[in-house]
This record gives sequence, C-alpha cells and structure tokens, in this order.
Amino acid sequence: MLETNAIHADDSEVVHPRLAFFGTVADRIVRELAPQRVLDAGCAKGFLVQQLRERGVEVLLFHDLLAET
Repeated sequence: MLETNAIHADDSEVVHPRLAFFGTVADRIVRELAPQRVLDAGCAKGFLVQQLRERGVEVLLFHDLLAET
C-alpha cells in the first residue's frame, strides 16, 4: 500500500515527500552557493545529504548518536 502523502514522480516511482522537499532545498543550495563540499551536522535521516550527493556535492556527516539516548 502506498503512503497517502507520497508524490508520484512517474507511473512506476513513488518519492517520499521529504525527498521532494529536500531536493528543492538542495537545488537552491547548489544554485546559489555552488559548494564542492558540505558539512551536515545533525543530519537526522539524511534526506538533504542524499539530495546533495545526487547533485555532485561531497557531503561530510556529523551526527552525535549519544545525544539521542
């Protein structure tokens, strides 16, 4: 069963709404800042990381797992 809030990219692919949102954010970051490398501190689920990497940006992650316990 598909999520009711999923976005259909085409007939065969369902895109998580957060990926669509962070895709827009990543597009703006790349367009306005043109970074080669980004540090994402507190990357949570990694949606922005994934979208930046798909756009050719090297992303370094810092996620403090101890803060979640």
